[in-house]
Amino acid sequence: TPEYYFDYPANQTGLQAFTTKLTISGINNEPLSEIPIGKPWKVTIDFTVKEHIKGLVVGLGMVNSFETPIRTCWNLPRDFAPGNYKACFEEDKIVFTPGRYRLLVGLSIGNITIQYLDKDMFMHISDAVEHQDNSVIQNTNGVLLNQMKMYVEQA
Repeated sequence: TPEYYFDYPANQTGLQAFTTKLTISGINNEPLSEIPIGKPWKVTIDFTVKEHIKGLVVGLGMVNSFETPIRTCWNLPRDFAPGNYKACFEEDKIVFTPGRYRLLVGLSIGNITIQYLDKDMFMHISDAVEHQDNSVIQNTNGVLLNQMKMYVEQA
């Protein structure tokens, strides 16, 4: 499923902010249970702020099937008033190899983590190809399939 829902953590009283939902979709919000190679996608994290917060950071991590961290992204610290918000992490440049990636979500203030979710949230990159650069010969030869800028010249 491309949507994961979270209840208010009852065992954490006084929580200033908490995640309510994570959605995996295309850039135009179409739900995606699998993402074809080269298709732009996004992860949206819905969260609720219970009280005024200074310097809240929302983070998203990706871990591959070998438990190797592949990517971590976050916003610059920002002040929030009470309310419901969405943090959208869009990817339209980096192409990942097919596979299952576990997603991690963190909310923090400074160096203090106020919520960390790391269980049973997965994103699937399928073997189907939506777009692949002409320079990529096969799509299973690395975690990232993007070519570096390069040139060849006579010495």
